[in-house]
Amino acid sequence: MHTLTWRWTPTLLALPFFLVLGVKAQVIGCQQERECWWAGQSCTVVTNWLEEVDLDQDQALDLLHANFIADFDCYQVPPTIHSFWEWTEDLTEAYLPAEHVELYGRVFQQFEGAQQHLLTLLLTNGQHLPATTRQPEVWPRDGWTWTRWQDWPRLRTVGLGITIRGITSGPCRDICRYYSESIGYLDRTNTTGLFGFRLPQLDGWHLGWLRLVLDDPWPWPTTGKVVGVRLAEYALHPDPDTPLLAGQPPQPRLRAERVGHEVVISWARVWTGYKLERTRTLSPPAWEPVLRVADNRVTIPAQGGPWYYRLRKSD
Repeated sequence: MHTLTWRWTPTLLALPFFLVLGVKAQVIGCQQERECWWAGQSCTVVTNWLEEVDLDQDQALDLLHANFIADFDCYQVPPTIHSFWEWTEDLTEAYLPAEHVELYGRVFQQFEGAQQHLLTLLLTNGQHLPATTRQPEVWPRDGWTWTRWQDWPRLRTVGLGITIRGITSGPCRDICRYYSESIGYLDRTNTTGLFGFRLPQLDGWHLGWLRLVLDDPWPWPTTGKVVGVRLAEYALHPDPDTPLLAGQPPQPRLRAERVGHEVVISWARVWTGYKLERTRTLSPPAWEPVLRVADNRVTIPAQGGPWYYRLRKSD
């Protein structure tokens, strides 16, 4: 589990701006959930890049921390002083995953062929993150699954963080502006968000979780920016394709493989400082150390059981 401390070195960039994550380019902040009913539309985004995050220390970008102001105009053509305008301003601070990062979310689909909807990405503490998921076989399908964040328009727009939206409809613009509540995953009442992710590596998918915190629960829209979203902590399982509990540190996994008349018990080499113990019974257990363990593995006879084994962190 990692607790992060860093200093921000912001750089102000004027848009239109294309954010490139992986091989796909897109304009962040401009993918609105509703369509423009008139012919004219434009989007301008001013972005303040804050931090790049490498979750697995492989020198590749996994998360991009930014805040930005996105102005989206939808208007009649040709525009006149009496034209009907629809104007949206999003003030956002968020973490934007790279394209190779998958997130764990709850997806709903009413019937076969219908559009899927992303219901939430927020996890509860201790929620199980499976190595693989299987969609329910009955309709409507409502279940948790691993999904690509770029497949969801709203998520591409606001990322993981807080967004406060200003809206104007009608022939007036600035004087008719009002601000709605946050449309992001963090807001004034939900100042902490727990999210599940997984990263592809050569040996398989590595599961993890991250906790985002909104330090300032009362951002003031007229300041022109939203501040205070930070990555408080995260964890990444060193073993590939291994389940994980959200909000809790990863644990090593014991493996047992029968080879002829023997059984090889082992755990990954990355887990150091653990001792293998065994007991004949669990009521009550009488744990004793297992001898001749070398390089996180030991070979025992297949006969003579039953034995129960566990790993214990050395003092």
